[in-house]
Amino acid sequence: MKGSPKIIGLLMAWNEEPWIDYAIRNNLRVVDELILAEGYCGPDLDMKSHDRTREIMESYSSHPKVTAVMDVSRGRLVSQGKARTLTAMLSKARFNAPDNWVLLCAADMLYDDTAMQAMREEVRNTDALLLTIPLLYFAINFNHCVHVKGGASLLFRITDGMRICPTEKPKLSNGMFYTDSARKKKILADCPGFHYTWLKPKHRIIQRLQMYSQQRGKSEYFMKWFEEIYLKWDDSKAEELYKRAKEITGHSGFHYWREEKLDIFNGKHPQEVTSHPYSGIDVRTIE
Repeated sequence: MKGSPKIIGLLMAWNEEPWIDYAIRNNLRVVDELILAEGYCGPDLDMKSHDRTREIMESYSSHPKVTAVMDVSRGRLVSQGKARTLTAMLSKARFNAPDNWVLLCAADMLYDDTAMQAMREEVRNTDALLLTIPLLYFAINFNHCVHVKGGASLLFRITDGMRICPTEKPKLSNGMFYTDSARKKKILADCPGFHYTWLKPKHRIIQRLQMYSQQRGKSEYFMKWFEEIYLKWDDSKAEELYKRAKEITGHSGFHYWREEKLDIFNGKHPQEVTSHPYSGIDVRTIE
């Protein structure tokens, strides 16, 4: 569809005080409308954030692009709770109409100006249903990242009768996943999203790993990776650590379920994070 479709951002966050303000400010430059939801979507862990995440979200409630600040929905699994929450968030959007777009945002993911412009151009000109964004997963500091070129399907077109399923995948009204449609298209090959997923205090990374353990039932697997690979990472011992990662996870990359190695990043970060407190430190020093 040619024209100027709107982009609706859906952003959920739980205990993300170090990043949430930066992510909101950045995503407000990407989207036409932003819906915010706070809390943990699965069982077992406390639902509400223990830090200032909700307070920071509420501080944007009067912004003209922010339609709602709401609670998440819980599910037996995190993926079920996320699907319910995203569906509820989208139902509140002013621009929830066919041929507008949804951007699945994250509390620790930002875009640079080049990526923002590329997304805008694509949604104006493409006939695709689903657009894939490559990702840079930062770990340890602002100079180390895993470049996931296959990325994630984070931007999708709204269609009549569509629904969002667990694992955050949209389905057409006929039950077909967007990912199975011939109209899927990959974009932004040279301008990925900046995902600061592992630039967190140690206690927050442990929380995140507990969340994954609840979904996948591999608590020992995740904690061994964290203790023996992430915390002990040293560029001079990379090959030795990749070998150990393979023994622990079955994958020979840095990330616990990927094959990509840890790269040195020499580019520019999005403008919102140039003065971030973590920009010049090794975050493994933060408890």
